[in-house]
Amino acid sequence: MALLGRLNKTLFALMGLSLVYSLVLAEPAFKSQPFVMQCGPAKGTPLARWMALVYGEAFRRLNIPLQIYYLPTLRSSFMAESGLIDGQMYRVYEYGHQFHNQLRVDEPVISIPTAAFVRKDESYSYFGDWSSLAGGDLVVEYVRGIELNQRRLSNLIAPENLSSVSYSRDGLINLKFRNSDVFVHDMIDMYYYLQQDAFRDHIAFAGVLETVNLYPYVHRRHSWLAPQLQDVIVQIKQEGLLREYCLQAFGEGSQPICELAQPHGQD
Repeated sequence: MALLGRLNKTLFALMGLSLVYSLVLAEPAFKSQPFVMQCGPAKGTPLARWMALVYGEAFRRLNIPLQIYYLPTLRSSFMAESGLIDGQMYRVYEYGHQFHNQLRVDEPVISIPTAAFVRKDESYSYFGDWSSLAGGDLVVEYVRGIELNQRRLSNLIAPENLSSVSYSRDGLINLKFRNSDVFVHDMIDMYYYLQQDAFRDHIAFAGVLETVNLYPYVHRRHSWLAPQLQDVIVQIKQEGLLREYCLQAFGEGSQPICELAQPHGQD
C-alpha cells in the first residue's frame, strides 16, 4: 500500500507538471504561426497602409508573425466571431457587447470622425449631428458591418431610404450617380478617395456626425495577448510612431488628417 501511495503521488506530480508545462508553452507555441488580423480599408489605400505599419511594428515587437486579411467589415465580424481570423484592427468600444467572442484591447489605435458626404452639384444642408439627417426623404447609404453607423441611422432613416454597401468606394459611386443623397462614412478613409479625379469634383464633405476612438479586438482564445498588445501600442504612441506612420502612409500635406486621426484619451 505504501508503494502504491508513492506511485499515486508521483503520478499526480507528473500530471501537474505536464499541465503547467502545457500552459507555459501555450503562448510561445502560438508564436510559430501567423496571427491573422482583419483590415477593413481596401488594400493599398493610405488608411490600410497606416494600419499595416502600426500593426507590423507591434507584432514585430511581440515576436509574432502577422498576416493581414483585407475583408469587408460585415464578413469580418462573422469570421472573427467564429474564430476563422484571430483579430481585427479596429472596432468601436462596445463591439464586444454584440460579438461575445471578441475581446477588446484597451488602448485606442485611431480616432474616426464619421461624416456625411453629398454631391457637389446640388444645394445641401450642413449636417452637424446624426439628428440633422432625420425628418426628410433623404436616401442615405453606409458601409455595412459598421455597427455604430447602422445603429444610429436605423433609428433615424426609414428602411426604404436606407441602404448599405460592402466597400466605401461603392458608396461614393452610388452617390455620384444619384443612387443616394448622402453617404455616411469615416473622414480618414474618404480623404484618399476625395483626392481622386473620379470623385474630387463631384463629392463634397457635409459635416461631422460623431467622432469615436476605435480599438483592436482579438478572439477570446488569445486573451493572453490583449494586455501585451495594449502595452506595445502604448509604447508606439509614446514614441510618436503612430503619427509618423500616418504621415508616411498618407504622404505630403497629410498633417491635418493625421492629427484628426490621433486617438485622444479612452472611452
